[in-house]
Amino acid sequence: VFDGGGGGGGGPSSSSGSNQFAGNRDDPEWQIRIRHKQQRLLLLHHSSKCPHEDGRCTVTAHCADMKRLWKHMARCTDNNCRVSHCFSSRSILSHYRKCKDPRCPACGPVRE
Repeated sequence: VFDGGGGGGGGPSSSSGSNQFAGNRDDPEWQIRIRHKQQRLLLLHHSSKCPHEDGRCTVTAHCADMKRLWKHMARCTDNNCRVSHCFSSRSILSHYRKCKDPRCPACGPVRE
């Protein structure tokens, strides 16, 4: 589980979790939404561990932005927060922390 400074709650809570991402796996829009959730989890994970600051990361151009987002999320509890990616990131992190389903389409592949 990511430990990048809080992350807070916000978002659906379910013990198994994957029903939040139930959908038609053949639907291209559903596939894109799941892919975005996976990418967000991977970016958040990378930025929580990356030692580089001030945009010096050579792995991803999004690292510095994600580091700033972590700092914001550590104290944000606003479910209507207008900071870009705040609520959606808190939601997917909340799901990831609770999800126990290895077949979950959103976080299963990220855990591998």
